[in-house]
Amino acid sequence: EIWPDPVTKKISGINQITYKVLDKRYCLMQLDLAKPLKIDSVYQRNKKLLFDNIYNFYYVHIDSKRKTDSIKVFYSGTPKESLNPPWDGGTVWSTDSLGRPWVSVACQYPGASVWFPCKNALYDEPDNGASLAIRVADTLVAVANGHLIEKSRHTDNTITFKWQVIHPINHYGIAYYIGKYTPLHYSYNGEKGPLPIDFWILDYHSGRAEHHLIPETVQALNSLERWFGPYPFYEDGCKIVESPYIGMEHQSAIAYGNKYQNGYNGIDLSTSGVGMLFDFIIIHESGHEYW
Repeated sequence: EIWPDPVTKKISGINQITYKVLDKRYCLMQLDLAKPLKIDSVYQRNKKLLFDNIYNFYYVHIDSKRKTDSIKVFYSGTPKESLNPPWDGGTVWSTDSLGRPWVSVACQYPGASVWFPCKNALYDEPDNGASLAIRVADTLVAVANGHLIEKSRHTDNTITFKWQVIHPINHYGIAYYIGKYTPLHYSYNGEKGPLPIDFWILDYHSGRAEHHLIPETVQALNSLERWFGPYPFYEDGCKIVESPYIGMEHQSAIAYGNKYQNGYNGIDLSTSGVGMLFDFIIIHESGHEYW
């Protein structure tokens, strides 16, 4: 669970990590978390664990007697800010055209340790997926990967949105979006049957989204499924989420910031004329769902 604060640009959170012990002789778990974020404490079965910190690396002294176990990692601080997303990775603290909070992350290059403690290795993915709960002001909406499984209101005028994926997922493919979002739903008749597609767009863009995003996404999926087979994450659904940067292939929750136009920011990158016949970001990021 994370609690980003758009006002102070700080974040606090808890990451629960379930793991399997492969060799009981070892009792250290390496976790990566980029400064200035810091791990405050780590607990295992209500017992506080010791850890050592060397720059961005934490070595947690775990109990390795059980074959499978879990730890809870509490952390906080000011995450690295991305000033040119998605090219320099970090948290994106932005506002929409009405000055309302619009927040996301983009961490393809440095990895997810810029915003939560994890094993920052591209080859390592949780076998059984992941869940992400985001706590925000109750005037905002938080969107993340997979399906929304729980929504909880709190007495301090905040609300927690909990999302979950069941497929293995790369750590940089995990993402959240916070803003004044409104959903647009569509059922796509794909190679494996009906695929729910949810478009989460800023509330004042609902008309433009319906007339642009639906046909462009259907065209992209028709082409991709024809040549490469069924969309890979039917069980987790498909989302296009309006983002404060151009785009990113976040698994089942694609970041979209191409301003509802064909080409790439209105430009034909191929200089052939063909590039203006489709929305580059939708086809490009949808293609990344396959590889």
